[in-house]
Amino acid sequence: MTTAGIVLAAGQSKRFGDQNKLLVDFRGEPLARHAARAMAAAGFEHLIAVVSDKEVEILFDRFKIAHSQRGSQQSTSLRVGIRRAVSLNAQRIVIVLADMPCIEPTTLKTIDNLCASEGMSGCTDGMTVSPPAGFSRQYFAALSGIRGDFGARSMLRSIPQRSLLKCPSEQLLDVDTIADLSARPD
Repeated sequence: MTTAGIVLAAGQSKRFGDQNKLLVDFRGEPLARHAARAMAAAGFEHLIAVVSDKEVEILFDRFKIAHSQRGSQQSTSLRVGIRRAVSLNAQRIVIVLADMPCIEPTTLKTIDNLCASEGMSGCTDGMTVSPPAGFSRQYFAALSGIRGDFGARSMLRSIPQRSLLKCPSEQLLDVDTIADLSARPD
């Protein structure tokens, strides 16, 4: 069974300001490069980056690129990534957001293993369920039917407790504002 690791890197970044947050420096590198490196190190058969900006695209040199329109909603980017995974005949997907710079490759691989046995999986810090998340092919149609800028949030909430990986909240950092960059210790 093949897995496609998908990094969603085409968001609107409305709360961040005028600059593209995925290109902003985080610990000496562009923010999105951290998620790209973790996904590449997880060892999945396919790597997909959904992008809308040429400058962001170059951060994903080992990935198959899927283009989403600039300013697209997260659900649109998710559909684009799933279509690419289906074209590669992937049986599972593991999704991470490009603005999650602290995610670890072992977390991504564990999410895939949980997904293989349970059908879907996600992460939790004990309070909320969030990406990274994994879904087997049986969920691709439901994921593709999601609309709006909430991504797979509704499906994440339906993941059973046994399929959730407990992670430190620092690892699940999702950078939405400039303050998020400075609020976290190195």
